[in-house]
Amino acid sequence: MPKNTLLLGAVAVSLAGCQQYLARQDLIEPWSGDAVAHNLALQTIDPWPRHAYDTHIPTSGRRQATAIRKYQAWGEETPQQELAPVQLVVQQPQ
Repeated sequence: MPKNTLLLGAVAVSLAGCQQYLARQDLIEPWSGDAVAHNLALQTIDPWPRHAYDTHIPTSGRRQATAIRKYQAWGEETPQQELAPVQLVVQQPQ
């Protein structure tokens, strides 16, 4: 009886190792990941031109500081004079 139990256990363990091959998956190999999505991502054309990734843009610090100050002060100015509404009057020819 112990021999049958050991033999049954050995068969169960060996079949458990093959279980990954019996599982239904839409992959080439169970450990390969999603190869189709990977290939699509690699072969997708990048919409940005190569020079768009250049982060070294020569500029003047004074010019940038002025632009930031103008941006922060935008909307804080009040009009110098009150504008009166304009009314158009059309005269009839006599």
